[in-house]
Amino acid sequence: MRGNFKKAFTLLITVIAAASCDRTTSTAGSQAPFAAEATATLASANYRPALVAVIAGSYSGTCLKYPEGTPTTGSIVIDKTGTASAPGASGSLLGAMVNFTFDRKFSAGSVDKISFTTADLSTDTGLYIGLGDGSLERDNSASARQGLGVSPGLACSQSAQTPALKTKSLYAAVSSFLVTPKRTVNCAAAGVATSFNFEVAADTAKIGTEAFSLTTHLQQETVGVLPAVGSLVYSIKTDDGRDLSITLDDKGKLSLLSFKDKAGNQFGCVN
Repeated sequence: MRGNFKKAFTLLITVIAAASCDRTTSTAGSQAPFAAEATATLASANYRPALVAVIAGSYSGTCLKYPEGTPTTGSIVIDKTGTASAPGASGSLLGAMVNFTFDRKFSAGSVDKISFTTADLSTDTGLYIGLGDGSLERDNSASARQGLGVSPGLACSQSAQTPALKTKSLYAAVSSFLVTPKRTVNCAAAGVATSFNFEVAADTAKIGTEAFSLTTHLQQETVGVLPAVGSLVYSIKTDDGRDLSITLDDKGKLSLLSFKDKAGNQFGCVN
């Protein structure tokens, strides 16, 4: 399972790296910067602390000790500095090989389910954190393990703390990186090249004539940080069947952009 996970991310990393190289050689940096591009010297964008802040807290419930699967007591503690600990498991969430995948699904305008995970892929015993909440009490889960598979750690159900994560807007957590003044992006759909004005402001992404609210009328909201390359990927699906995905590289610069418009056309874009 862990091997397949790594292969999937390796493929995605390869695609993003190739697109970034193409963009570097074909543009001269004439576009307006994202927030993280505003400095004269581009330092690495620090995405992980922004996502750690979303999940910082203490999580408990009806718990089992792993790998034994025996009842126990304890808590999973995630502090704002990025350190996480639980009986049998501990580590930092800020390493370059730590993957983040936070997902919220909506129903009738409200968050119905969440799945927030982090995984340190630097070693086979890297810290894994999983936080989830669904419509049933038993879905409210929190787990921390020292690696995936048969590994020590703590797994709790009926967590009283995870439902509060439903209220955490993922866009709000990373908006400082995503907000950008109007710029031109080069796109293609079904092999036909075109270009659009693109901007993110006032909780809205605008691409040509399409406007995507990033806080309302959503079916799904996802944000992730990829290991090794350090890219941020923010994606939404809307109530009217459209979708949007924004990828920033490790310097905070726009790497990839894709969206589906009202007519059902799927566009892929680069800066």
